[in-house]
Amino acid sequence: MKKVNLKETDPPPKIWNWVWDTLGEISDEVGVEKKGKYLLIYEGWGGICVSDIYDSKKSDEENEDESYKYAEEQSDDVIEEWIEGYKKTHNLIECGYEPTGLYGVTWALFKKIEK
Repeated sequence: MKKVNLKETDPPPKIWNWVWDTLGEISDEVGVEKKGKYLLIYEGWGGICVSDIYDSKKSDEENEDESYKYAEEQSDDVIEEWIEGYKKTHNLIECGYEPTGLYGVTWALFKKIEK
């Protein structure tokens, strides 16, 4: 994944506060939030997203661990799709997976390309 993280593109602290506050409220929602020239895209992983890997022979704890692992592994593909979709209008600043919500949240912060 190619990230732009040059000094001139570093978001100010208020943007990072907005990012972390927003991500902290995500459960299994998918969304796009805008704040000025910044764009935050996220996907909260829920039960339906990870249902294909559920194994009735495993304990609830094992299934939960596997669900988090699966969501984290799938995050790179999701982020790559976002990068491809926004590459003409936005640069990727930072992205990742946070183990919050039901089975985690995949996210990416973009900055609008100035012409």
